[in-house]
Amino acid sequence: MIASDLASLPFPQGADTWLETRRPYISAKTFHEYKLNIKMLGAFFGEMRVQEITGDQIRAYQQMRLEKCGPSGINHECSVLQQVLKRIGRWAEIAHNYQALPLSKEKRGRALEAEEKERLFRLSATNPKWEAAFLFAIISVNTTAGPKETATLR
Repeated sequence: MIASDLASLPFPQGADTWLETRRPYISAKTFHEYKLNIKMLGAFFGEMRVQEITGDQIRAYQQMRLEKCGPSGINHECSVLQQVLKRIGRWAEIAHNYQALPLSKEKRGRALEAEEKERLFRLSATNPKWEAAFLFAIISVNTTAGPKETATLR
């Protein structure tokens, strides 16, 4: 599909069409994540045509999403939107008006001490209702997998 045709489509359809053109160049996991991002973006932009999206609307999207999501997730969603708008040649008109959300500089938690790990595993193994948490902890401690990678395991 040529860019002018993509530009005239409603956002959800245009973004899905764009994503299909990207499939040969991205991993299955990235494709899945982009699909989720497009779903969130589509809920906001609705039937608005791709070419009609403005920087003000992107900022409104960011503010709306801040009520339910952190800045990293919103920036990822806006990155997909940016790629779609680049494809149709519209991003150059909007780029000066866009600003990614700042990410937190706070330290995130700390590593467990050996005694704390042993206690966590011992206690979590005693209750069948905690099995999922126990398995998550075992995988997390023994690999480099974080919450997102662990949650998407099959």
